[in-house]
Amino acid sequence: MMKAHMLIGALVMVGFTVGKAPVSEVRTCHLCLLENPAVGCISGSEKCTISSSSPCMVISINYENKARFLIRGCGQHNSYRCQEKLPTYISEYWYSAQCCQ
Repeated sequence: MMKAHMLIGALVMVGFTVGKAPVSEVRTCHLCLLENPAVGCISGSEKCTISSSSPCMVISINYENKARFLIRGCGQHNSYRCQEKLPTYISEYWYSAQCCQ
């Protein structure tokens, strides 16, 4: 009887080990709440991690044809779409959202 309990215990342990889902792969992105391209990150510099199926996103705020500020983060923000370029409410300013896989 003791051997049966040990066998069942061993099978349960093997079942838990074999049946575990693989750890999903993650992506590391640079998070910066406000970046000046000439100076670097001004506020909120750190790394963030997301699932490998989600993109890193960089939103650039441009004046005429020059990037004035960048916002970097993990994942796609609800208000911005990847590869989107749109004007802002202030004339001569526009933003673009870039995603990288």
